[in-house]
Amino acid sequence: MRHPLRSIRVLTSLLVLAGATLAGCSTSHTFVLDPAMPRMSHMTAALQQGSSTVKVDEKTARAFEAKLGERLRTEAKITASPTAELVIQYRFVLYETGSTAARLGSGVASLAGSPFYGIGDGTVGIEATFTDALGHPMGRILVDGPIAGAFASADSALDTAATSIARYTRANFVDTGMMGKDAALAAK
Repeated sequence: MRHPLRSIRVLTSLLVLAGATLAGCSTSHTFVLDPAMPRMSHMTAALQQGSSTVKVDEKTARAFEAKLGERLRTEAKITASPTAELVIQYRFVLYETGSTAARLGSGVASLAGSPFYGIGDGTVGIEATFTDALGHPMGRILVDGPIAGAFASADSALDTAATSIARYTRANFVDTGMMGKDAALAAK
């Protein structure tokens, strides 16, 4: 007779495998178009929506700006403010949500050993331009938010893209100790 605990372990393993397959595993990418040229450390940032090259409804744009403000606060310890010395202008350059049905079908097929991955996937591409309050360029990046797997959504892609921008901001425009020392040396 089989032990009931063994059956539970097998079932749990299969469910974890199925969940991982259906969820998809995609990472975001950050492309540096113009390297960061930080002039000082920043504690606040003004967010501005630029002219997007693709059609994105206003609700989606507002949702992204809210996510970006939240990610700047949690990831970079920067507060979004209408006026600030650091301005982050963002615009959508790619917005393709893909097909949820195709992603679900692909995920189920992969459980049966199908070698086809990425069917129905989509992505969100956002360009972020960093300037000072006077409009002098300080850097420009392009990030993507993948929509991959059966449970992925445009909302999760917006969150991923916002997180990537916040992490780049933290790494390049928030005082990590080095910037303050460099500024002190430059002032002498």
